Amino acid sequence: MIKSLKVKIFADGADKQGMLDMYKKPFIKGFTTNPTLMCKAGISDYETFAKDILSHIPDYSISFEVFSDDFDEMKRQALKIATWGDNVYVKIPVTNTKGELATNLIRELANAADNFIGKFGNFMNLIRLRIPVFAQTVFKRLAHQSDSGHLLTDTV
Repeated sequence: MIKSLKVKIFADGADKQGMLDMYKKPFIKGFTTNPTLMCKAGISDYETFAKDILSHIPDYSISFEVFSDDFDEMKRQALKIATWGDNVYVKIPVTNTKGELATNLIRELANAADNFIGKFGNFMNLIRLRIPVFAQTVFKRLAHQSDSGHLLTDTV
């Protein structure tokens, strides 16, 4: 039944062993994670975790989300994350926690992209910036902090 689906199934999480277990399943076609899931999993070094996962899963799409609330920093993070691998996708929230739209940033990245691919459902725009970049719609985005109160942005 799963093989007959006309959609691709992506596993969502930040648990390394769980991701590696899902990687073995033929119906999983990619992965997605975000700073909130990573924080809940106790990950304090976003980049180290991401690069470790990418070394084990080099051939499936994996999306990582920027975690800044500042658009200039979002751009910097997106450009950096995008260099981590050809299979890396970067999610950019459509709004920050102040409710400000990231439209200009998304447009800027799209204009710099090799080509504009189009819409992905009602929630994401997919643009190509050497390595693909996602723009993710969020209803209310909170700053992602570790239990110690340090922003995860300290690690990327």
